[in-house]
Amino acid sequence: MNSHHEKELELLADFIRDEKVTRYLEIGARNGISVTSAAKAMPPNSVITIIDLADGPWGGKTEHNLRQVRADIRYLFEHQVNLLFADSTSERAIGFAKEYGPYDLVYIDADHRYESVMNDWKNYGPMCRIVAFDDICATPDKKPQICEGDLEFGVYKLWDELIGDGKLVHAHFKATEDTEQGIGIVFRKHPLYE
Repeated sequence: MNSHHEKELELLADFIRDEKVTRYLEIGARNGISVTSAAKAMPPNSVITIIDLADGPWGGKTEHNLRQVRADIRYLFEHQVNLLFADSTSERAIGFAKEYGPYDLVYIDADHRYESVMNDWKNYGPMCRIVAFDDICATPDKKPQICEGDLEFGVYKLWDELIGDGKLVHAHFKATEDTEQGIGIVFRKHPLYE
């Protein structure tokens, strides 16, 4: 993992700690680095739910790794960890997430195509008070180094739409101004709304 992404995950972990997150949903965990970072920032006995398409174009062959990450998080941090290998847009995955919800925060880092990330926003966003998106700065001409081939990036497009009208309270973390990654946060439920 590059140092820019490490710094962004540190900032996200600080945010998770500050927001007192105890119920966390991650859509697209890949190798488990981000969910482990979140787990470290949460108090014991928190609930973590992971949905990942282990052999998909965005994840790679990660099923064995994520099973080990689940065991490690359970052992080291005493969290309840629920893990499902499925397409995040499937009824099975949505039902699984609902079963363990609601959540304080969902971290969306699965299929980065516009339609897919929009579906994840619509399907999982209502289950929580905070939604975080990974790779909000990744545009067609500026992709993260970990990506191979011609995978389409649409997270930046959805991010621009969500924050463009100024109605959603939001924040973002970028390790540097020229980053190709970035994490964007939207508050679905915030004191300013109430």
